[in-house]
Amino acid sequence: MTITLPRLRFLAPLFAASVFCASALGGYFSSGSAGVLTACFLLFLLTAAVRPTRREWGVGAIPAALFAFFRTVGYSYDTTDSSDLLLKNAQTMLRGAAAMAALFAAALCAVVLLFRLLDALRAHAQAGAPATQREKRRLFWLCAGLIFAGSIPYLLLYAPGLNIYDTHDQILQFFGFPSYIGDGSALSDHHPVFLTLIYGGFMKLGLLLGDANIGQLLYSLLSMAALAACWAYALVTLREAGLARGAVIGLALFVAFYPVLALYAFNMCKDVSVEPFVLLYGTMMFRLYASRGRAAQSGRFCAGLFAVALMMMLTRKPAMYALCFAALFLLLGYPGVRARLAGALLGAAAVFAVLYNGLLLPALGVIPGETREMLSVPFQQTARCLLAYPDDVTESELRAVSAVLDVENGVPNYDPRLADPVKDTSSPDLSGKLGPYMKAWLSMGMRHPGVYLDAWLNMIYGYFYPSDSNTIVCLTLNSPDAGGVALRQSPALSDARLELHNRIYFTLRRIPGVGWLFYVDSVVWVFLLLLAALVLRDGLRAAVPYMFFFGTLGICLLSPKSGEIRYLMPILYILPVMLGAALLPPRKEEKP
Repeated sequence: MTITLPRLRFLAPLFAASVFCASALGGYFSSGSAGVLTACFLLFLLTAAVRPTRREWGVGAIPAALFAFFRTVGYSYDTTDSSDLLLKNAQTMLRGAAAMAALFAAALCAVVLLFRLLDALRAHAQAGAPATQREKRRLFWLCAGLIFAGSIPYLLLYAPGLNIYDTHDQILQFFGFPSYIGDGSALSDHHPVFLTLIYGGFMKLGLLLGDANIGQLLYSLLSMAALAACWAYALVTLREAGLARGAVIGLALFVAFYPVLALYAFNMCKDVSVEPFVLLYGTMMFRLYASRGRAAQSGRFCAGLFAVALMMMLTRKPAMYALCFAALFLLLGYPGVRARLAGALLGAAAVFAVLYNGLLLPALGVIPGETREMLSVPFQQTARCLLAYPDDVTESELRAVSAVLDVENGVPNYDPRLADPVKDTSSPDLSGKLGPYMKAWLSMGMRHPGVYLDAWLNMIYGYFYPSDSNTIVCLTLNSPDAGGVALRQSPALSDARLELHNRIYFTLRRIPGVGWLFYVDSVVWVFLLLLAALVLRDGLRAAVPYMFFFGTLGICLLSPKSGEIRYLMPILYILPVMLGAALLPPRKEEKP
C-alpha cells in the first residue's frame, strides 16, 4: 500500500469537510462531535494519502451509498418506529439529508481504505508452493479439529445442547402431541418435515438409551462434527487455490473462537442444520468460478451439486427460491455448461417442488405448510393501516380483511418489528379469501403508501442497522416436556450461562472495534464489502458464485422479523470463505 501525504494546501479543505461531517452526524444522531471530527479528519487524510483509483471510487460508492441510506433511515425507525426523524418537516429533511451525505463521504473513504487493506493482506497471504496431498490431509484434520474444539467449552456449559422454539414444536409433533403447528394427529411441513423426523429420531434414540438428553447431546456432537468437516473442506479448497497455510489456519481459528459460530454449531434448529450443505454449495461455487466453469464438465461435480441443492431445500425450504435465483446468473455466466448446471440446480428444485412437495408428502398424509407464512409484509402493512386510519376503510375492504386477519384481537397487538402477533392470529385457511384480501390490501395501500412503506421498513431495517433489540445468538433449550422428553441443562451452571449472555449482549457489544461482531447488520455489511472487493478485483463475473447468498438477503426483506440472525445464517457461514477468496490473487485471463 503506497501512502503519500497530501500537500499542506489540501489540509484546510479536508478539515472543513470533517467539520461538516461531524456537525451533520452529531445533529442527526445526537452524538458527540469531537471524536467524530477527529475520526473523519483521519479518515479523509488517509484516503487522500493512498490516492484511490477511479475504479475503487466507483465500486466503493455502491456499498457506501447503501450504508449511508440504511444507517440514516434505520436510526429513525429504531428510535420512532417511523420516518419522523427524516420526513416530519423541512428541518428534519434537511438534517437527514446532511447526515446521509456525511455518512456517504465517510463510508466511501472507509470502503476504499478497506480495499487497500485487502490488497496489502493479499500480498502476504499467497502460498509459496502448491499444496501436496499429505499437506491437504493434515490441514483438513487440523482445521476440523480446531473448529470442533472451539465449541466444546460452550457445549459443556450448555449441555446437552441448544434449540429454538420451532424445534420444540417439531418434537411435540413427532410424538403426536398438539403444538402451534397442529393438533398432533398428522405431521406438518410447516417446519421441514424432513428435519422433524431427524430431530424426533434423536429424541427417540435418547429415550431408548434411557434419557432424551442423551439424544440431544448426540445430535449436538454430530452437528459440531458435520460443520467442522465442511468448514475444513472449504478451507482446504482455498489452500488448493493458492492461499497460504497460515491464512487458512487463521480463518479456522476465527471460526473456532467466534462465539456466535461456536454456539450455533450445536443448536438443534433448521437454520443450523442446513449450514453444512450451504458450506458445501459455497465451496462448489468457488471451484466452479476458479475453474472458469470447467468443474461442471464433471458428472461427479454435477451429481454432487444436485444432491447438495436438494438437501438445502429439504432442510430449509426458502433455499429453493434463492437457488433458483442463483441458477439464473449461473446459466448466464457459464453458457458452456448451461445444460449441466440447469440439470443440477433447476432439476433439484423440480424434484423438491413436484416429486417431494407435490406427490410424496401428500401421499404420506403430511399437512402442507401454510400460505400465510409468505404474507408477513402485507399483513403488517394492513394492520398498521387499520390502526393509523381506522375510519378510512370501506365496508368491502374491512370484510375482506376480517376474513383473513383477526381485526379484534390480532391487529391491536401489531408489533412493528415482528409479524407473529398479527400473522399467528390470522386464518390458516385462505381458500377463497386471499384474492379479496389482496384486492383490499392494494386499494388501502394506494390511499396510504406512506403507512405501507413505514410498515415494510420497520420489518427490514434491522438487517442494516445495529439495533440492540436484535438477537445475535440463540441461547435457549426449549423442552417439550411430553412423550418422556424432558430436556434439562445443569442448574449448577445457570449463573455461568447468564454471565455469558450478559457479556455478549452488554459487554462485548460495547467494546470499540469488537462490538460490531455481535450485531446482526454486520453480517450484511461484511458480505456486501467482500462482494464489492471481489468485483473490484475480477469484475462482475466474480459475484456470480454468491448469487444464492444475495438471494437469501432478498428473502430476508420479506421475512416475518426485523434483523433475525437465523435468516442470515447462510451469509454468515460463507463469510470466512469469501474472505479467503478475496485474499487470493486476481484471476488471470486465459489467452484465446
